[in-house]
Amino acid sequence: MSRLSSSCISRVAQIKGHLESSPVRGGATESNPLILYDLKSQLPPGTTWSPNVWKTRFVLNYKQIPYKTVWLSFPEIETTLKSLGFQPSSVSHTSGKEWYTLPVISDPSPESGGEPTLVVDSQVIAEYLDSKYPQRPILPEGTKAFQAMFVKWVQTNVLPHLIQLVAPQIIGILDGPDVDYFVRTREKMFGKKLSEPSRKTWARSTSTFPETEGEIS
Repeated sequence: MSRLSSSCISRVAQIKGHLESSPVRGGATESNPLILYDLKSQLPPGTTWSPNVWKTRFVLNYKQIPYKTVWLSFPEIETTLKSLGFQPSSVSHTSGKEWYTLPVISDPSPESGGEPTLVVDSQVIAEYLDSKYPQRPILPEGTKAFQAMFVKWVQTNVLPHLIQLVAPQIIGILDGPDVDYFVRTREKMFGKKLSEPSRKTWARSTSTFPETEGEIS
């Protein structure tokens, strides 16, 4: 079995676990909204910039689910999510390190005094929301396995290149401890200093586009 197929099966199992262990319906109301955790920046208050968090925000807006936003800095993510009981979004196969990332949501229980459902990862969140808030569905029936595989393919083959184009631009909207944290962790991730995108970086990124188009078609 390929690593990609194995990863997709694991993701499907993760989604199934959330759906089976949570209440039959979501409990978000105007007076008790769902909570979405997002990233702080120097942009005007209420401005979201993270593409990953935007995926979840689009779903919430489209499905018209009542929610509020809690803003976190990069250094706050792991400690905050751990304290609230969130599971890590991924675990390194080599070092065993747990990674805590956004978006995550806390969906209130429809039962009085019930515990909220904590959901991690934008794809898992999308399927969870479609199940618990079926109005205005976003995922066509019978396509979930295909979509999980495509998302994993893009994450494996496209994003590692594109993120190196975007990362240097993000520094300009961060401040304080966020800048130091972001630069340190991304330089470790890329194995090199952050710099302005070069023609070589752009060429590596765009070289994946024809293959991506083939996967879509």
